[in-house]
Amino acid sequence: MSTCSMKKRSLNVNLAIVSSYLLWIVSDLIGIGVALAARDLLVKLYIWLLKPSPWTIEAIDKVLVIAVILGWIVLAILCERYYVGGAREGKLLRRFALVTIPSLAVLGIGYVLGSFT
Repeated sequence: MSTCSMKKRSLNVNLAIVSSYLLWIVSDLIGIGVALAARDLLVKLYIWLLKPSPWTIEAIDKVLVIAVILGWIVLAILCERYYVGGAREGKLLRRFALVTIPSLAVLGIGYVLGSFT
């Protein structure tokens, strides 16, 4: 391999990695919306199923906020590794679609069910 082609390949990989971080930010922003919708839907489900007291609702809401934030952080870290690996393998857009399309579907379901009213 010539030096010129090695530099070109290195530049392409670096651009793909930068692109993976940009797409990762987009996925994380969508993930925040999904987390908010999930929290709201879980609280509504809890209220509907168990008819709890207001004290219990407040406690469950706080626990769900912590759980959703921790889940979002874990998924953001996993997503970053998944995207960078996809950038190196030339599968970045496929991996972005595999993460983002289901996230957008969950976000849409949350919107239809009234999580953002």
